[in-house]
Amino acid sequence: MIKLIINGRPKSKDNEKFFNPRTRRPFTSEKFKSYEFNVKLQAKEQMNKNRWEMFTEPVFVKMTFFFINHIRMDLFNCPKSVCDALNKVVWKDDRLIHKGNLEIAISPDERIEIEVWPL
Repeated sequence: MIKLIINGRPKSKDNEKFFNPRTRRPFTSEKFKSYEFNVKLQAKEQMNKNRWEMFTEPVFVKMTFFFINHIRMDLFNCPKSVCDALNKVVWKDDRLIHKGNLEIAISPDERIEIEVWPL
């Protein structure tokens, strides 16, 4: 089992999609790309520090999203950005997530705690 802590306010990818009015195609803002890069960077540092190997087989994932108050996102919109950011860092691809548990909690320190077990 590995446990990662991603510091900072969790963000939802669903709230960061914009549409190009000319092409009518969705795109992700630079601000949100920066958020995903930060998640990836924090995860890489922890993976390297603990000498954990990337998962290549199915996994169970528990994610707890900590917010400073009750004003927060929809629980089911929270994990998408994190799962995408952790591709090729924690797991080969987020399609390896076969089971999971999601929670929201209140804390003065906004963060995401992620636990991953092989199945």
